[in-house]
This record gives sequence, structure tokens and C-alpha cells, in this order.
Amino acid sequence: MKELWGRIFSGKIVNLILVVMLLFSTSFVNAGKLEKIREEIEKTSQLLKEEETLHQKEKEQALATQRSLQERIATLENRLKQVEEENKRLKREIIGIESVKNKLITTIRKNTSLFSSIRDVLSNKAEVLHQQISSGIPYAQEDRLRRIIIFKKKLKEEDTDIVDCCQELYYDFMEEIDLGYGSELFFDEVETTEREMKRANFLRIGKIVLAYRTRDGKETGLLQGKEEGYEWKKDLSLFQRGKIKKSIEIMEGRRIPHLIDYPIDWISPSRKSDYND
Repeated sequence: MKELWGRIFSGKIVNLILVVMLLFSTSFVNAGKLEKIREEIEKTSQLLKEEETLHQKEKEQALATQRSLQERIATLENRLKQVEEENKRLKREIIGIESVKNKLITTIRKNTSLFSSIRDVLSNKAEVLHQQISSGIPYAQEDRLRRIIIFKKKLKEEDTDIVDCCQELYYDFMEEIDLGYGSELFFDEVETTEREMKRANFLRIGKIVLAYRTRDGKETGLLQGKEEGYEWKKDLSLFQRGKIKKSIEIMEGRRIPHLIDYPIDWISPSRKSDYND
């Protein structure tokens, strides 16, 4: 019996030891698994925290972007309102400009008609001046005619400024008027009746008298009008030569100025004068 109980008892002890060893090994294994699980949990927790931090940053950035977009939308809406107001103002201005444009078109048409009439008047006046210069004494005639011819060509151009043309023709007339009122003494060569070229004093009184006297006093000439043009009359009377000499001396400052008559028939024999020399 004792041996039997001893065997049973020893067998139970062995089983107990085996159970204890099994439990111990199982606990050791479970402890390792728990440690790994704990590490995994900590890693996951850390990743979750990082993910949450990143998500928070992204959220803040998204909110900032949203606020920026809202501000920009508000700015664009204000700008749109301004543009709409500006558009309305421009439409009102366009309506006003259209009205002004129509008035200007009407004015331009009237002015075009007026300028056309003025152009015709200027053309007629220029032609009158051209004829006067052509039929007058041949004093600087080429230059005077050239000026009028250039003016007439300019007047025919479409883009010509009519106001400038008016002013230019006015100055041309004033120059001719000044020429008619003025007197002048100048020097040039003349061919005498003896076919010699001599220096002479030329006298111009307005646009009526043009005469010369050679420096040696041997010949005196007076420009006389004919039916067509002018010619030099050189067979002058003593009285005529004396008048011309006195006039030249007055212009030279060698004689006191006084009134000297030049009868019309001296200048234009076809017109009679009551003056008797």
C-alpha cells in the first residue's frame, strides 16, 4: 500500500510539476506577446498622434485657405460691383458722346460747306491778285507771282488748313499794299540806247512809277504801260528827266523831301492828264 501510495503521490507530483512548468512557459510566452502587443499599441498610438497633428495642421491650412478665398471672393464681388457701376457710367457717357458726335457731324458738314465757300472766295481773290501782279510794273514780278502760284496750288489740296490760307492770302495782300505805298531806291545795270551796260540808280514809287538814271547822268528811262505789258521810254523831255533826278536825290538824302507830281500820261500814255509839262 505504501508503495502504491508512493507511486501515486510521486506521479501526482510529477504531473503537478509538469502543469506548473506548462503554466510558467505559457505565462512567459504570453508575457512576450503582451510586450509586443504593448509596443504595437504604443507605435499605433504614436502614429495616431502624428496623424492627428498632421490632420490638425492640414485643417488649419484648409481653414486659412478658405478664409483667403472668402476674402478674395468678397474683393472680387466688390470689384464686380465697381465694374458694373463703371459700365453703367460708360454707357451713359457713350450716350452723351453719341449725342456730341452727331452734333459734331452736323457742325463738320456745315463747316465743310462753309470752308468750300471760303475756298472759292480765296481762289477768286488769289486770281485777282495774280492778275494785278501780272499786269503791274515788273518789279520783283517773278517772286511775287511765284508766291501766288504756290498759294493757289496749296488751296486745291484737300487737307489744306483754310484758316492758314486766309492768313497767308491776307499777308500777300498786305505785302502788295505795302509795296504800293512804299518807295525804294536800288542799283542795277541797264542797257542804254548805245547798247552799253551801265550802272544806274533805279527809282520805284509804289507800284506806279519805275524809272532809272545812269550814274553818269547821260540817260534816264521811265517805264510806261502799253496795251500789253510795259516798255522803257528813254527819249524823255528835260522836264521829265528833271523830275526823276530830283526824286532820286530825295531818296538818296541829298535833297529836302517835297511833293513831286508824276502825271498819269507819263506812266500810261493811253490815259490823259490835265498836267502840261
